[in-house]
Amino acid sequence: MPIHISEWMNALQKPSHTLNGTVVLDIVLHYFAPGDVAEAVDRLFQEPNWEMRDLYKAIIEALEQIEGRVADSPRTPEMIAIEISREDRFRSISLEAVEKAISELAHASQGVLLYRGRTILINGSLAEIERRLDRLTGHAGEPRKTSTFRNDFTPPGSNV
Repeated sequence: MPIHISEWMNALQKPSHTLNGTVVLDIVLHYFAPGDVAEAVDRLFQEPNWEMRDLYKAIIEALEQIEGRVADSPRTPEMIAIEISREDRFRSISLEAVEKAISELAHASQGVLLYRGRTILINGSLAEIERRLDRLTGHAGEPRKTSTFRNDFTPPGSNV
């Protein structure tokens, strides 16, 4: 049974998928047989509907949201995935995608965020994690508190 372009366009207009002219043009110009077109459209639906930067930010936000809750339980990818999936754009996120992103964040955090086995460990503040991961998330986090050490300092020999 042939699939008509109008059916694909209706399916692509669902809010769960991002569509732009480049994607449609690529399919139209490179796939001619109905089976090839159907396969290309199926691949389009299987691609995640978010940017990795957004997923990284969502993981940091999830860690902030669960901070202090169930304090006697280690943080796990399942906890993070459940928290992230509250957002519509991440509703269908896979645990595998969350685990991969957590692993990438842990690697880039320079030891402040650890991912060992099925456990997420935090060796510092979440603000410090945000600062260390700013190149991945695009969010620099809150600046460190400025020191007051030198406010009352008068250099020797100064007549102030």
